Amino acid sequence: MFETVCEYTAHPDVTAARSRFFTRRAKVLVYTERAHFYFRHRMRGVKDVLFYAPPEHPAFYPDLLNLLEDAGSSRQGPKAGGSHSSVTLLFCRWDVLALERLVGTKRAKRMLSADTNTFMFY
Repeated sequence: MFETVCEYTAHPDVTAARSRFFTRRAKVLVYTERAHFYFRHRMRGVKDVLFYAPPEHPAFYPDLLNLLEDAGSSRQGPKAGGSHSSVTLLFCRWDVLALERLVGTKRAKRMLSADTNTFMFY
């Protein structure tokens, strides 16, 4: 099951979706950039983040990464099993301007022209 939150989602529905996501009744929460722009919801229980394109506003990238739970901060505690967090950003050559805003012009050009399709940076 998954939940969605966009800028048009009614407040009670947002609250319900956030609750179901936090309690793991919903495994996936689709959260739009426009919803974040207008409301900046605080999502709890985030383990993985998937961007299907670089965010138009570069400040949203660290905003959403800051939602990731620390390994020991989940409600089950650190003994609940292997904790991990992952962030995946999908991009193509048409995302060059948004990608430049995140990683800089040099790195964006290198990423777009590289033979590999996986990049890791900290």
